[in-house]
Amino acid sequence: MKINDYLNVLLLSVVVFLTGCATRAYVREYVEDKFAPFDNRVGKLETKTSELEKEASAQRDKVEGMEKRLSHLADDVKVIAVDARAAKDRAEAVLKKVEGLKIAKKVILKDSDVKFNFNKWQLTEAQEKMLEKLAHELKDKPYSIIVIAGHTDNVGSEKYNLALGRSRAEATASYLATKAGIDRNKIIVLTFGESLPAAPNNTKEGREQNRRVEITVYTDTLE
Repeated sequence: MKINDYLNVLLLSVVVFLTGCATRAYVREYVEDKFAPFDNRVGKLETKTSELEKEASAQRDKVEGMEKRLSHLADDVKVIAVDARAAKDRAEAVLKKVEGLKIAKKVILKDSDVKFNFNKWQLTEAQEKMLEKLAHELKDKPYSIIVIAGHTDNVGSEKYNLALGRSRAEATASYLATKAGIDRNKIIVLTFGESLPAAPNNTKEGREQNRRVEITVYTDTLE
């Protein structure tokens, strides 16, 4: 009787043990099945987070690049402003010196008379003929001072227009000096660029008037 009881107890223990093992295996399998989708989602989120971090890093690089370009642009603007102020200061200084002098003649080379081609500074044949006529008149005024000022329309940057205005004035001065025999030391070259328009720049006709060279002849010497 005791042996049977012992066997029954042992059998029951084995059943309980096996049942427990089966239960743990089931629970583990159940948990793995239930949490597998979450693991997949976490993996996808981690991948997405990594992609977003890379994109954010790329955007930061772009922003830094833009900041550098803006900084360089700001430096360029400062240089343009300095060039413009320097040109204006020089022009004002020259005009102040000749303020009390008598104007003997004023000639304007502009599009409405003889064309300065758009974006060009080279003299045309018609302009050269006008300068030859002026040079002939100036031969009787050996002490004349000639101020040549270059002007442009507002198409293009301020810095470019200052340079273009100077190129037009220099071309005029060089022609008077080399071709017409005018003393180069008596010629003062200025550029105003787009800063002193003769007409509004919002029309084609106005822009043509603004692309000009003004030649002013004074009869006395500078102080």
